[in-house]
Order: sequence, then C-alpha cells, then structure tokens
Amino acid sequence: MDNSKKDAHIANAQQIVSAARLAVTADKNTQSVYTLQQLYDGGYLENIPKSPGKVSTKQYHATESKVEIVQKTDSNNKVIGIEYHVKLVDNDGKHVYIKGDKDASDLTRDDVDLN
Repeated sequence: MDNSKKDAHIANAQQIVSAARLAVTADKNTQSVYTLQQLYDGGYLENIPKSPGKVSTKQYHATESKVEIVQKTDSNNKVIGIEYHVKLVDNDGKHVYIKGDKDASDLTRDDVDLN
C-alpha cells in the first residue's frame, strides 16, 4: 500500500515536470521556479494534484509545492543539461513528501516521505 502511494507521489512530480516544460516553452522566459499555483493559473495544469494519502488526501500546497528548473553546466559554464527538481508539500504546509533536491526523473520510492 505504501509503495502505491509513493509511486503516485512520483507520478504527480513527473506530471508537474511536464507542465513546467510546457510553461518554459510557451513563456519563452528564464523563470527558474514555478509554483503549482502558477502552473495552474497559466493553464499548464488542469488542477492542483491531490496527495494520494497517508498524511492527507487534499491537494498539495499550491505555493509551497514547486518545480525548480536547474541548468547543469560544464567547467566552461556551457549548459549541458536541465534538471527539474520538484518539491511536494502537504496542504497544511507542514509535511514535505518530496524534498526537491534531485531531478524528478531520478526519484525513487526512497525519496518519498509518507510520515
């Protein structure tokens, strides 16, 4: 059961990354952080995703939950890649499910805190 919830948090993080990619492409700007509220207001998310449970089944916190777009550079400061770090916070703002300290494509169940 817990693994299903962890997988759902990871899937939500990946959905948020897709929304951020759309926002970056459409906005053609250099914004490096998007909150869920900004992605929703911009039409990139149909709704603010709900937590799959354990702590809460309400939506994630709309402004504390965010995606940070991190440019990876080489020693010559040339951009060699982009990472999307997603932080998912419970609606009450107190519990962090995913810290946002690594690329969303590298998230594993161990990166999700259900307690």
